[in-house]
Amino acid sequence: MPRIDNSHSAPGSGTSSQVEAEYPERFRVRLAGRIDQVWIPAVHDKPLYQAELIVAKSKPLQWASPLALIGMPIVEPPGEDFDDEQEDSQNAETAISDGDQQQSVLGKNPMTESLEVRFPSHPPFSVGERVTLIWHGQRMVPGLLAGCLLRCSGVISTHTYPPVMYNPRYEIVPQYFLDKDPRRG
Repeated sequence: MPRIDNSHSAPGSGTSSQVEAEYPERFRVRLAGRIDQVWIPAVHDKPLYQAELIVAKSKPLQWASPLALIGMPIVEPPGEDFDDEQEDSQNAETAISDGDQQQSVLGKNPMTESLEVRFPSHPPFSVGERVTLIWHGQRMVPGLLAGCLLRCSGVISTHTYPPVMYNPRYEIVPQYFLDKDPRRG
């Protein structure tokens, strides 16, 4: 079994108090950031590609279906991004329609059935926090090198520090758009 070196973890207590205090130990999250380091296994070790992401933006995600709870893959629309304003307007419309339904029931408390997990209002990871991404069964992930920009989503475990996401779905963001302004040529 390959030995994972956690010497790069932050000094101190060894836990991320913000995530552990208010978020569950395992939850779905979407992250965006820059890969800081990668670890490639030796030839005689089992294939395990590991990268460390420095978080620039994070957002918790709801479980999309009951299959997600048993480990079945979840299909997400491609190019889905961090559009907080769009989600806020959708949540406001849902709250209005729920309010109308509750007002129509007189003399009874409507049964509340919530399929959504309630998360705190702040993002799960602050800017600059580190998350370890691990791909089991791969010696190399094409295009995923130190310095590349990445958006990824998956189930994250905060049981260890830094938090770990196994076999995430990812999208490499071209750096061309950050380095050059297309309007300037």
